[in-house]
Amino acid sequence: MFRLIIISLLFLLLSPLEAKRLSYWQVQNMPKSVEKDYYIWRFLSQSTTTSNEAKNIILEANNLNKKLRVAYKNRTGFPAPKIKKSRDVTPDHIWKRRSVANKHFKEGLALLRKKK
Repeated sequence: MFRLIIISLLFLLLSPLEAKRLSYWQVQNMPKSVEKDYYIWRFLSQSTTTSNEAKNIILEANNLNKKLRVAYKNRTGFPAPKIKKSRDVTPDHIWKRRSVANKHFKEGLALLRKKK
């Protein structure tokens, strides 16, 4: 019985050491999302993360919340930089070309229906 207690205590004490460590490349290759922000926070909270890695990975965040700002400041000693949000929007000139192409396509279908 005593051995079982000692083994279970050792297991409980050593299990946090088995937590998965994230590499810079694992986090960087994730698509921008809320989940990536969580993994960036975990990466910044690791003791193995360097200041240079923290400066590069914070730019990958989708939204800087308080936890990310605090973790960044703890790792680098500086406040987190402001992130410029880039919109993934198709430029207007591409939409205009698409609308012209759609117009010609519809005209072509109409002519095919009329057998011309």
